[in-house]
Amino acid sequence: MSNLKELRDVYVPIQLLNRKIVALLNTGCDTPIIGVQLLPPGVYIKPTIHTLRAANRSAISLEGEAKVTFHVGMQEFTVFAVVTKAVHELILGIEVL
Repeated sequence: MSNLKELRDVYVPIQLLNRKIVALLNTGCDTPIIGVQLLPPGVYIKPTIHTLRAANRSAISLEGEAKVTFHVGMQEFTVFAVVTKAVHELILGIEVL
């Protein structure tokens, strides 16, 4: 079992819009994923060709994809993330690292 320090090491503090949150870093994830509730009202969610599967291979429903800009310290990042109601966080994959 992981200790608390190891668990903290997989999250990075970010600023998304005007909110300070933590994002999960997952090197096994090949596309960023964001929970729809983290997006501001009226953000454009375009249709996506991506599919998403859970670790048990079950399909995860997607709302589409959106352009997401966030800050880590003073560094700004922009990614195109798939949007879902199934998660409640921002998950960043290998492309951000």
